[in-house]
Amino acid sequence: MCHLAIEKILKALIVKLSKVNAPYSHNLVDLAKKTSIEFSEEQKILLADLTEFNLEARYPEWQKQFYLKCNKKYTQDYFNRSDKMQKWLKKHL
Repeated sequence: MCHLAIEKILKALIVKLSKVNAPYSHNLVDLAKKTSIEFSEEQKILLADLTEFNLEARYPEWQKQFYLKCNKKYTQDYFNRSDKMQKWLKKHL
């Protein structure tokens, strides 16, 4: 759900800043580039990781491996980083 929340905020920013419809894409890195907002390297890495997780969680052949690495600590870390990203992005709306 972290991916989806950030995707929707990025798409809202694209619409706000460019006055055109957001592209049909789930790639957070590509969407971020279309906002003209400066992202730190750490933020770019998070966006790339979340995009990859979105794909891994969707396909059966990757699901089991993905779920095995998603222990409580791992999940909480990504949740906290995603929450911070969402709050930062909302400041640009």
